[in-house]
Amino acid sequence: MRAYILVALVSALTTFLATLGALRIARRYKLHPEVRERDSHTSPTPRIGGVGMFAGLLAGLAVAAS
Repeated sequence: MRAYILVALVSALTTFLATLGALRIARRYKLHPEVRERDSHTSPTPRIGGVGMFAGLLAGLAVAAS
């Protein structure tokens, strides 16, 4: 049971940190689409958070495999 909790914690922490890093990089290099009329937000919103989620998945798989 402890192994499952460890995998979940590593995945969650890695996802959180990698998503923050991706957000910071996206804002620094302006990696976001322009706001269109049909968008619900009024300021540009970065959309590369999936990179952080993928990093969390890979970290969880690496911990589970060891």
